Amino acid sequence: YGEFVVNYKDNPVFSITLSNKHKDQFTFTVNCMKDSIYFSRNNSGNTNFYQGFGSIAIAPLIKAQNDIISFDILTDRSSIEVFINKGLTSFTQQYFPKAPWSSMTIKSESGTFSVGKIKFNFTERSVK
Repeated sequence: YGEFVVNYKDNPVFSITLSNKHKDQFTFTVNCMKDSIYFSRNNSGNTNFYQGFGSIAIAPLIKAQNDIISFDILTDRSSIEVFINKGLTSFTQQYFPKAPWSSMTIKSESGTFSVGKIKFNFTERSVK
């Protein structure tokens, strides 16, 4: 579980990528100028079971009244749930990586990026 906030006035286009040691990755890109979120599973691990699984998906972004976007992210071995601005926008995506995610990277097209109020909790698997 993770939560953080981003000032989109300074960072109108940014991406968040989960990755692992096998170079699998799941990326979602937030474009505040187009009020859209783009999801890419094309390098997320096992994608060859369905031709369209690795394609780019698009969802609308509903922004709050201020210049801040808040994220609450829940992820496990095969899915991610993201709640933006306390649920004004939410999405669930499924993926099949070869190993659990071990890294999260946030990049901005503006070249600089600041994130506030970061909080992450990692728990051990309860079922093996």
